[in-house]
Amino acid sequence: TRSHFGSRLCLAMTHLLHDTNKTQDACSAQWLLMWTTAAYAPATASAEEQHHLRTFFENLENRCVSPGWDYQSAVKEMPPTTESRRSLLLWMANLENKFRASADLPLLRNTRFKTLSERWRFDDGYL
Repeated sequence: TRSHFGSRLCLAMTHLLHDTNKTQDACSAQWLLMWTTAAYAPATASAEEQHHLRTFFENLENRCVSPGWDYQSAVKEMPPTTESRRSLLLWMANLENKFRASADLPLLRNTRFKTLSERWRFDDGYL
């Protein structure tokens, strides 16, 4: 059953449940990298930027071990929307909810752009 995941998966699940940026394993680091990449994508991406973002997300090696989860298949089924930061953050929320559903975890409830931006992007003008 899904309640008997390996320890690597349990660490990733803990990361997802506690809304922390502290990475504990390759899976949590993968999600952190994907979320921050989306959060700092251009507000409106040029054709070249869209290509680079698509290439990044489509070719990212999956580091999450989970029964019923295949990152590459999920990305093929639901390709990243790279036209804008907004579309990419909303795509990430859908992708994470797909992962959470496959692992019997509670879904992200507040997937509004403003909330996702506040969670993943610092408004300090640094980047």
